[in-house]
Amino acid sequence: MREELLNFVLETYKSATIPLRFAYAFWAGFFFLYWYAQLHDRYSKLIKERTLKVKNFPKVLLVFGIFSAFLHHAGIWWDWPTHIIIVQGKNVTFFVLGFVFMAAGLFMVSWARAVLDGYWGPNIYEYKHPEDNILICNGIYSYIRHPVYFGQALMALGTLFFSNSWIFFIFPFFIIIINLFRAKNEEKDLQERFSTKFITYKRTTDFMVPWVV
Repeated sequence: MREELLNFVLETYKSATIPLRFAYAFWAGFFFLYWYAQLHDRYSKLIKERTLKVKNFPKVLLVFGIFSAFLHHAGIWWDWPTHIIIVQGKNVTFFVLGFVFMAAGLFMVSWARAVLDGYWGPNIYEYKHPEDNILICNGIYSYIRHPVYFGQALMALGTLFFSNSWIFFIFPFFIIIINLFRAKNEEKDLQERFSTKFITYKRTTDFMVPWVV
């Protein structure tokens, strides 16, 4: 059974296009980077003392990501017509667009993660020390209030274009919808904590997409 499963994975991987292999490697590297950053902050004692206030990371995000990958592999295995664009010559443009989106998204998430420093976390927290209860509004946060979510959306959309598979539509769709709810929860918390200061900050920044909303 184990050998059959391994052969299935290997054969499916061999059947995948080079851009799709790159997309998988990209997301694997992204998760490794996040994992490393978490460990670095924890063991360097950069994370501020805090307690969980509201869970704001739905595991369904991971579920939909895995489900998208599973559907795409099934499409390869059973020869489903999954391509969005099959016109010769336009495929390259689609791949380039996807790469640009993925690279821009990774840059934005990495920049935002660096600016947040020890305040980063997937949920909403209450901070033990008053000096740690601050509003981050420098760096990329001086332009948009939720750059991490916007960057993740760009990476997911880039994956859709790069894979050239309509099956991956489920991936960016749910990332965008779920992260909108997460952003609204965070804004509600920030409004309660910082009141007029947060209202002033909102007036000078965009919600998630620069110069749009």
